[in-house]
Amino acid sequence: MANPPKKNKPLPVAPPVPTIRKPFVPQYYGPSNPNYGKKLPEDALWRTRREHYRWKPVDDVPQLQIELLEEQCKLWEYTLDRHYAMKEGRLDDMVKIAEAERPIREKARCLQFLEGIARKIIMWPKVAEDPRLIESEKQKSAADIMYWLTYYCYTYDPRLPEIGLTAKTAFVPFEQQKVVLASMQSWYENRQNGLIDKSREMGVSWLAMAFVTHQFQFGKGFSAILASEKEEKVDIIGSMKPLFGKIRYMIYNQPEFMRPTSYEKEGGPNDNFRRLINPANGSEITGEAGVNIGRSGRCSVFILDEAQEIEQPERVDSALESVTNCRIDIGTPNGMNHFGKRRFSGKVLHETIHWYQDPRKNPLWREDKPNYTCPWRLFIEARTPDSVIIAQEYDLDYNASVMGAIIPSEWVLAAVEWLDAPEDGDKVAGFDVAGGGKNESIYIERIGSVALRPVVSSYKTTIEAAWDAIDKGEKDGIGAINYDGDGLGESLMGLFTNSERRIAFKVTDVHGNARASERVAEGETKKGFEKFRNKRAEVWWGLRKRFEKAYEHKKKLRLYPAREMISIPNDPVLITQLSQPKQVLTPGGKIGVEGKDSMRTRGVDSPDRADALAYAFWDIDEGERLMSAFNYTTQKQHYEDFKIDIENWIGNQYVSIVQTPDMVTSALCCLWDNRPSQKKLKIYGEFVEPSAIPAELIEKIKMKMSPDLLSIKEWIGNDELFRGILEGKQAIWNLYRKAGVNLRQNMTTDYRGAIALTNIMFSKDMVVVHKEVKGLMMQLANWHNRKGQPEENLGLAMCLCQLVTRLKIKKEIQPETMKLKAYNKADKVSVI
Repeated sequence: MANPPKKNKPLPVAPPVPTIRKPFVPQYYGPSNPNYGKKLPEDALWRTRREHYRWKPVDDVPQLQIELLEEQCKLWEYTLDRHYAMKEGRLDDMVKIAEAERPIREKARCLQFLEGIARKIIMWPKVAEDPRLIESEKQKSAADIMYWLTYYCYTYDPRLPEIGLTAKTAFVPFEQQKVVLASMQSWYENRQNGLIDKSREMGVSWLAMAFVTHQFQFGKGFSAILASEKEEKVDIIGSMKPLFGKIRYMIYNQPEFMRPTSYEKEGGPNDNFRRLINPANGSEITGEAGVNIGRSGRCSVFILDEAQEIEQPERVDSALESVTNCRIDIGTPNGMNHFGKRRFSGKVLHETIHWYQDPRKNPLWREDKPNYTCPWRLFIEARTPDSVIIAQEYDLDYNASVMGAIIPSEWVLAAVEWLDAPEDGDKVAGFDVAGGGKNESIYIERIGSVALRPVVSSYKTTIEAAWDAIDKGEKDGIGAINYDGDGLGESLMGLFTNSERRIAFKVTDVHGNARASERVAEGETKKGFEKFRNKRAEVWWGLRKRFEKAYEHKKKLRLYPAREMISIPNDPVLITQLSQPKQVLTPGGKIGVEGKDSMRTRGVDSPDRADALAYAFWDIDEGERLMSAFNYTTQKQHYEDFKIDIENWIGNQYVSIVQTPDMVTSALCCLWDNRPSQKKLKIYGEFVEPSAIPAELIEKIKMKMSPDLLSIKEWIGNDELFRGILEGKQAIWNLYRKAGVNLRQNMTTDYRGAIALTNIMFSKDMVVVHKEVKGLMMQLANWHNRKGQPEENLGLAMCLCQLVTRLKIKKEIQPETMKLKAYNKADKVSVI
């Protein structure tokens, strides 16, 4: 049998080539990606091949970091919703809230991961492969701390896993942190002491340790001492909470090529408890705590963390005097203690970092002003029942814990920038004058109920600062300015009235030590002088009522018209000063305001800005000035430089003479136009003579009035001139008779009706005072009640009222045709 044909053996099959899958990483979705800002399909959103990456995405790291912080800020809205849902038992809403915030959490996780990719996967390996790049990056990092922070530093926040992020996160310096860091560098380079007051949870301790670490790595012969009130806040091996723990974390989370020599791993020979050494450049960091602060020798910079908690701070000040040329205190307000006094001493440079400047908390952080309605703030207020803690630790209110402040700090904060200035609002300014030193001369303008930002005068002397305030007022177009008339301000009214310069608005001196006014205190039946210790207390109480109404209105407790409330600028010094003075009670139960001397004993400086604000809101005309209708500004023709033409005058000349109980004789020279269609009284001459000799006074008056051109119709004298030892020939009027003048006695001692009638005449522009009659102008502008009666020592003002009374008696003036109202509404009848 033939052999069967042989079958071909199958050819060997090559084993399958294994597929090599390159690792996938989330898609880079930063600003340099062409799809940035677009919504991509879910499966393509975060995945792309590694080889598509280049160096360019690293340039987007700073923007990625800020976007990550802003995404964290958006999550506070859902945190607030969750808080109230749990508090109100709405458990079904918890699922909806979680679903609503899921996209924001996903984006935040992506941004954090992409930032890490840009650093660790793209930048660091590429640098590590090239010695030239290593040297270049070290030089960039040494020259610019912000570059080093942005690309090589990490921090640790154990709260981040709560929102789905890793606790280890890039050191993301936002704008105000950069400002604080630049200040620390400047203080160190210029050998100056500095202070940083901060809101809680602002990362300032990490920032300060970053500054120290940078100098430790890249400086030469740098020496730092870190201190705090407790040892566990300085260093605990293995913990990141203390100051040294933060430094170690930043050092060991850098790539190896960037770390200092001998810091390949923790626990090396140069990494010791409270002592770090960099042998490459001779730098050193040591730590101190408690009673040992200031005992470790000299250093380049001394950083005192949580400075507000230090015990025996005066001893620490003394110990550090010769230790360093650069001391930096870091703390959060805890009342006006030693840290607070140091902050406002004017002897230490300072920087402030507020919660509203943090992108993680305030969506309007770029505007650099508080946003009290943002979700983070509302959550803090809902979670923290004690408003003092919020005001002190977040709002940096050094007076939050001050008991008995006349204006509580929470009322002040409620009034910050919440009203718009009305277009037709009254423009009034307040001015507090200082005499140099650390006190400031402050000018504040208000429009209606809205105060504008305080302006600090650049002039140091009282006179220069006063005229500077007048210049500002004229530029702003104000109608009045109120200023402190006590102390340094006593001489200002004389300065203004005796000056040749015309002032285009009312100028009023407020005497804080004077008796309170006759006006009835709001909501009470008592008059001001019955309720308040002095005028300063009354002025501050009026300011307090405005803040109280603003607070109640904003909290929706009650509703008030805007004109009764107040809105202040976001000026930290003003906000702090408003809650510094305390309310005090006199033995008689009257309300007072803590004096400036008492405040200084507490280490609190004069509240210059707050006082200026109080003056700006003090309505000086409301029932206080007796001649309230007299307007000596350019707005009315009550005080003018008119032409005195006696020869061609149509009317009569009058002389009004008043002797006051202090034996001072005052006289006015007047022209009265008695034509029915244009009745007008012009006062063109004045005389004030202590212990006057009648014959000499008459001669002066006649020289002024030229009776040979126009005869003097009447000489009028008050009752005091007709009283004497025997009320007859020995009386003063007889001396005037012997000198050729027959005085007509003014048969009234009640000036109330005359004041009311004179006010009506001013309101109808029937009286004009010549600009040379400055004494009368000043008296009319500052005539007030004393103990319920008009002041009796203002002779010139009384001369005018006496003349008006005489013209009324002669029926030259008919009040019934002028619709005259009662002077005092409480009397319900006219006293004329």
